[in-house]
Amino acid sequence: MRIDVKCKSDTLLPLDAFTEFQGNLKFRTVTDLDRITDSITTYGFSFPFFVWRDGDQNNIIDGHGRLEALRNLAAKGCEIPPLPVVYIKANSRDEAKNLLLRVNSLYGEIDKDELLALIAEAGASASDLSFPTVNLDEYMPYMENGEGDAGIFEPTLDPTIDTNEVTDKDIDRAEGKLADISKDKDFVKFICRDCGAEIFVKRESVVRYLKGEAV
Repeated sequence: MRIDVKCKSDTLLPLDAFTEFQGNLKFRTVTDLDRITDSITTYGFSFPFFVWRDGDQNNIIDGHGRLEALRNLAAKGCEIPPLPVVYIKANSRDEAKNLLLRVNSLYGEIDKDELLALIAEAGASASDLSFPTVNLDEYMPYMENGEGDAGIFEPTLDPTIDTNEVTDKDIDRAEGKLADISKDKDFVKFICRDCGAEIFVKRESVVRYLKGEAV
């Protein structure tokens, strides 16, 4: 297997040319590395390494997780082509460390609802992603139902519900059929009467469910 490089740069370096630069700043679990590896094998190497060159060393400013994942893939026999890099200017090691801290800093808080909506829009799987301020394990977006799955709930037919516009009134009408509904912007929390499982799905899925469709 050969890794597909999907970004361009004027400079390409082989995998063994890179030097780790952040020490033990980040701890990654096996699951973390599996997610990075899956991302690379599925979508290719899509973002260049940010590198500070110090003498003959190409110090990684951003991309340590991908570097570790690529090394693991290479150890398993995967072909890693030369990789695109973008050189970052720094006048000293201290300045380069400062830049490393800044690229790892999070300026701003992720909006949970917007994140879930973006995951749904992209057709992505929450199990492949990780965000420090949002525990995605708490959510099971509706698009993660397996192909051919009949749905999480047994649908109850109610053709009077209009699917063209979802309102709070529509959501309220579901209370007789679901154990609990918590309104939360574009997503609604379901608690299944039978198994007690909690999931978050898009609001329009409530209406689809009430009309007798699998959600």
